Parts: sequence; structure tokens; C-alpha cells
Amino acid sequence: MTNQHEIYLGLPADRLVQLAASIRICQSHWIMKKYAQSSYGVAEARRRSASEYVRGRHTTSTPGPSAGPHGKARLLNANHPLTPDAQLKQQERSRKRKAILAGGVVLGLGAAITLAAWSDDVFADGLFNTGAFELQGSINGTTFADYDGLGGPAPAETARLSFNLNSESMTPSQTVYAPLTIATSPDSNHGGTFTLDSVEAVGKYAGVLTYRIFTEPTHGANCNPASAGGLSPLTWAGLATGSPVNLPLPPVTVPLQVGANQAADPVPGRQHLCIAVTLGAVPLTASPIDPVRIANQLAVETADAAAPTNEDPTTVTWVFNGQSTDI
Repeated sequence: MTNQHEIYLGLPADRLVQLAASIRICQSHWIMKKYAQSSYGVAEARRRSASEYVRGRHTTSTPGPSAGPHGKARLLNANHPLTPDAQLKQQERSRKRKAILAGGVVLGLGAAITLAAWSDDVFADGLFNTGAFELQGSINGTTFADYDGLGGPAPAETARLSFNLNSESMTPSQTVYAPLTIATSPDSNHGGTFTLDSVEAVGKYAGVLTYRIFTEPTHGANCNPASAGGLSPLTWAGLATGSPVNLPLPPVTVPLQVGANQAADPVPGRQHLCIAVTLGAVPLTASPIDPVRIANQLAVETADAAAPTNEDPTTVTWVFNGQSTDI
């Protein structure tokens, strides 16, 4: 290995001569060859080379003006080459540096291989849409319709209940009955539940009429005066003594279940209801002097007196609301 150095000789200040030199370093010892031109000649330059300060790679603890890369300078003597131990240490340091560099190269290659690994993707999708849930009613147990109310889509109608007696010619304390079956539509792929959502009344007897709703095993099984005793003693909606049709709903019992696709009986297929309406509160007894009957008579007379010319019948509307359940 050949390095170019600047060498400064220890000459008097007024006789400083700058030499260009080449230093060749081998494993066994230092060999210094100098090519210089000065007024002293080559021999003088060789004689003074023993005290030269060389700016080089090898350093000692003696700092000087010609410090090397590590901030120190080494006093070299051409007549004293490196010892074998020094040469071995130098070779060991060189091997370690090469090993470290080689390790860095290997690590770099490993990182490059990781970045170049194959990659691929898997895609999955699904189809989503809404199901159908539609409640329908039947007043005869076989023919169903949507009955979405007067404010609903065409035909915008309600289920006109068919009472067993003429509900337009009632007497005080009289009760009339009408069956109603509720189910889902044939294209409903969801089942669900429903409750009584509201009751509204319009007419001069709105403050007199009361109602009760019972559940039955089949359509109209006991929904008439002759077999009303077969109705459940517990009402599904309305008080046992009758709930006024013009007041807020009393507590409603557990929602009733209906099956999907207008499923038939048994439950949870269709639900069969019986709606009982009384002109006044439900009497306690059949006696004419029953205090409830007397109070009902007075309530009807008061309503007639308030609207003597109004002969229009009172309309009561029950609204049932359903909610679908998960399939």
C-alpha cells in the first residue's frame, strides 16, 4: 500500500525545506524511500530522517503538531521496524474490521430478501337486502287484507268489524262482540309480535263506550253473547270492567306472536282476538238496580242531551302495531 504524505524536517527555521515523499508499508517492517532535492543533498536528508514527524495512521500518546486522524502523532524510526507482536495485532485488527464489514453486507442482503417476498390477497364479499314484514287482518278468519287505515296506501281502509248484534242500536250496559284474526302476509319472510298501539273514538258516545279484548284458540270461538262465558277471565287489553275508548291505554299484556308467511295455527302462526264493546261500564250483575247499570243509563242520557240532533254513530278505531323478529 502506498500513501502520499507531507513530511516536515527538523531544519532551522530559515532553512525549512518541504519534501514530497512516498512511504511503502509492508508486513515485516517500515521501508521509507524519499526522493528529494535540497541544498543539503540526499545524504543529508537521510541523516535527518530519524527525527521526522510523519502525519500518518499510527499514533502514540505523544501529541504533536503533525497529529494524525486520531489527534495524535507517532514518532517513526526507519531503523526500528515493527516487531512480530505488533504486526500480529495489526493483522488481527484488520481481520475484525473486515468481519464487521462482511456482517453488515450479510444483514443488508437479508433485509433485501425480506422486502422482496411474494405477497397475495384474498377477497370476500356478501349480498345484503331487507326482508318483508307485513301485518294483515281478517274479520272472517280466512280472507286477509293489509288494512293500513284511512291514511295508508290504497285502498286506505280499516277492518270494519262485524259485531254479532247491531252495534248501531245499542242500549245502556249492552255488550257486543266481534272477532278479529291477525297474521303476517304470505310474502312476509319474518315473523314478529304485535300489541295494541292506540284506541280512538269520534262521536257523541265516545265518553260512554268501553272495550275489552280477549284472545281465543280459533277465530270467533266464543266471541258472542251466548258463549261469552267461555272467554278467558283475563283480558289481553283493557280493564276487566271495561276501558273507556277515549282515554289513554291501560297497561297492555305480553305482545302476541305471529309466524312468517301467514303461518296457520298453532301459535306462533295467527292470533285470534275477540273485541267486546259495552255502552257504559261492564255491569256487575244483571239486576236492573245494579248501580253500574244505573250509572250507564245516566251517562247515555247526558251524551244525548249534549248533542240532541246528532244521529251519527260513534266510530271507534283500534290500531295494532307489529315488530318483526330476526329469522
